[in-house]
Amino acid sequence: MLGAISEEDYQNETSAVELLCQNQHPNIVQVLKYGQFKEDSVVHYIDMELCSLSLEDYLKGKTVPGLQAWESIRSEKGAEIAGLEILSHILCGLLFIHCSEKAHRDLCPSNGKVNTLLVLIS
Repeated sequence: MLGAISEEDYQNETSAVELLCQNQHPNIVQVLKYGQFKEDSVVHYIDMELCSLSLEDYLKGKTVPGLQAWESIRSEKGAEIAGLEILSHILCGLLFIHCSEKAHRDLCPSNGKVNTLLVLIS
């Protein structure tokens, strides 16, 4: 069960979600809308752009129609160059967030699967 959060934490989360709703950055998943299920409800929702493939799945070989396979990119560019290109996209998204005076508060190796990328290009 989720515990109650402070008003300050609620306002910080709301502010971050509002920024994401305004976001048009190509390296950040788009938030379409957010709100409460009912006006007096404590249950909130965030409606986000669908990402049917995680970076980890992609790097492990899962394919999606219309998206060039990782193995193909690795063989054309080399793993190091292709990996650095992916990392640059991640960093561009983080820089956008930072320049908006916000922080990505859930940045960890498992969120974005950067550790998987580093292993596969090393």
